[in-house]
Amino acid sequence: MDRNQLEAIAQELLRREEEKKKNLLDTYNTNPEKLHHKQIDFHKSTKRNRWNFGGNRTGKTVSGAVESVWYARGNHPYKKIKGATSGWVVSLTNEVQRDVAQKEILRWLNPDWIVGIGVRRGRSDDLENAVIDYIEIKNVFGTTSRIGFKSCDQGRAKFQGTSLHWIWFDEEPPEEIYRECQMRVLDTQGDIWGTMTPLMGLTWVYDEIYLNEIKNPEIEYRFFQWEDNPFLSREEIDMLVQSLPEKEREARQYGKFMSGTSALFGDYKKATHVIAPMELSSDWKYYFACDYGMDMAAGLWFAVLPGKDVICYRELHVPNLLISEFSEMILDMEKFDPPGIRYQRFCPPDFRKKSHQNGETWIDTFFKCGIKFFETSNRREFGWSCVRELLRVVDGVAKLRIFDCCKTLILHMEKAQADPKNPNDIKDDTPSDHLITHILDALRYFCVSFYSAPKVKKAELSRVQKYKRRLEKQNKLFG
Repeated sequence: MDRNQLEAIAQELLRREEEKKKNLLDTYNTNPEKLHHKQIDFHKSTKRNRWNFGGNRTGKTVSGAVESVWYARGNHPYKKIKGATSGWVVSLTNEVQRDVAQKEILRWLNPDWIVGIGVRRGRSDDLENAVIDYIEIKNVFGTTSRIGFKSCDQGRAKFQGTSLHWIWFDEEPPEEIYRECQMRVLDTQGDIWGTMTPLMGLTWVYDEIYLNEIKNPEIEYRFFQWEDNPFLSREEIDMLVQSLPEKEREARQYGKFMSGTSALFGDYKKATHVIAPMELSSDWKYYFACDYGMDMAAGLWFAVLPGKDVICYRELHVPNLLISEFSEMILDMEKFDPPGIRYQRFCPPDFRKKSHQNGETWIDTFFKCGIKFFETSNRREFGWSCVRELLRVVDGVAKLRIFDCCKTLILHMEKAQADPKNPNDIKDDTPSDHLITHILDALRYFCVSFYSAPKVKKAELSRVQKYKRRLEKQNKLFG
């Protein structure tokens, strides 16, 4: 074989290698010895709202990108795509889009399929460093599909108006953007899928997707683990396990949701602090703390044992109650407590504000309904430090224990997140955040009062009493 023949063979092998790189999609999950079964199950699913929870290198992002390309090309191996499609890839920021989702889309997209491209930043001839706005793609129907790219930092307004066939969320979006995107696929009966690592705590995704509180039959999720990725060796997995803190590893290795409350609640662990109910004793001291508003009335009952250990044994969490209704419920529930006990009750300072209807303070109205309150401090950071102090675990025993019937308190302790701007305070930026603060504030008011005497405001003197007081002072001066 002469030199020219050898060069021709080498050129042909090089051409085939380049062609193979361009058609990487043809090799996806085709090796029978290295199949990623959860990716395949995800692609086969007929549910319209599908989510893959997992950490880095579990294969979740790859599955989202490949699904997007298949929908755009119209040649999905497990589903019938009826024609050209238009969809969005939604990332958290422009930079994350460029470095993760966009990069993964381009990896599986044959350049020969691209018929048009627009960029928000950078140049179209340098896609590796550009932030892409859209890609127009030739599909198998002889027409053109469109993949649009959005980032959550563009704001909700940028997600309005367009009708789409599919949307891929790469990582968890803000709830308001998710709601807007739901509207985009409503008229087309389109599909939504998400791939994310649940590091943000028990957010709206936990409620709506994982718990599926509304029992939506079209919602489905999978947990992607490192062990599911056939291309990760045991040595690599062991190295990743050793490099992460235990709490974060639960999310990154197994895709599990984790509480974001460590800064607020210190030692709190459900297994340690939550116990089964036990019989109450009339020898203990009893307390009640509450937070009240027309949107939500929240209250907690506490028993303090002789050794100063504390048990939270009952909760009340009901929206849209009048003070009279709230008071009636409190007194009715206390009928089940040991006979003859007396309660010391704590409320925040805003119970001193006067009603616009009758000019009474809330404290006065509660008192007329049979509930006497002591005003406690509303210093938030100090309050949360008192909560952490009471949640301390010493020699394996928690100072504060919670009966497992207090389900709202337990859930909201797990769902609460520390404020990113102030880790010593609770995040209270959205309606969802605010919903879970009511019963936690009741806990805070008790803990503050447990570690410091409640502030008792002296009764205001009447005009006659003030006049008599002045006369007494004058008599002492001139008598």
